Parts: sequence; structure tokens; C-alpha cells
Amino acid sequence: MDVRESELALYAIAVGDIGTVYRLRDCGYEQGIYSGSADFGVTVVAEDLNEFLDALLAAVAAFAVNGSITDL
Repeated sequence: MDVRESELALYAIAVGDIGTVYRLRDCGYEQGIYSGSADFGVTVVAEDLNEFLDALLAAVAAFAVNGSITDL
């Protein structure tokens, strides 16, 4: 599988938030500091960590069954 940097994403939970999970595309994280731009797309992917983990589990299960890659 060829993974280009533009396909990489980080996932984050805001401190003090109710657990909303965000996807940070085209960015980096080094020594506790996010680097990147909101121009690349900071999006909400789940309302809380449980919802995100359920989606992640479903994506892993789909990959295990037939190799399909789903977007979180």
C-alpha cells in the first residue's frame, strides 16, 4: 500500500471538551505541539471517544474481513 503524506491524519480530543474527537489532516505533532493549518481541514469525526472507538473497531473489522479501508 502506498501512503502519501496528504493521506495521513491525526486524531485529537480537545482538553476540557466533552470528548469530541477531531481529525487533523496534513499536520504534525511534536513535543506536545500541533503544527499545521485549519485550512487543511480540522473536522469533527465523533461526538465522544466511545463513538470514535466504535467506528475504529468497525473499520478494523471491515479491513480484517475483506481488506477494505474505510475513512474514519
